[in-house]
Amino acid sequence: MKDFINIPALFLMLFCVSAAFGQGNEHKNIKAKINLETKDRLLSISGQAINNTSQAYQLRYELSVITGNKNNSNSSQNTQSGSFTLPASDTKILSKTSISNNPGNSTIIKLDIFNNDKVVARDSLNFQF
Repeated sequence: MKDFINIPALFLMLFCVSAAFGQGNEHKNIKAKINLETKDRLLSISGQAINNTSQAYQLRYELSVITGNKNNSNSSQNTQSGSFTLPASDTKILSKTSISNNPGNSTIIKLDIFNNDKVVARDSLNFQF
């Protein structure tokens, strides 16, 4: 049998490997974090952005809190958004809100951080009181 190299297959494989390693991951060190604090019957929620790079970024965020109750049809949704500058090696609180932690409520909290309409960081929580 004659050994041969399939040149088109080799070229395709090298292209795929180089494309995978060449992807721009400049935002992989931008983190989104949801912070919770309970006081009395209120749950305080804050969205936080963390920059673990040596470069500042101009970004945008959306913090959504969706609450519903399985015992009745009550539900609410609160979305806060805005633009911000995140300096190099810095942490910034983006938004704060509070909800009642009533028994039977289920809550979904989502924090998305965008750069030019592309999500670069995300955090979410889903829980029931």
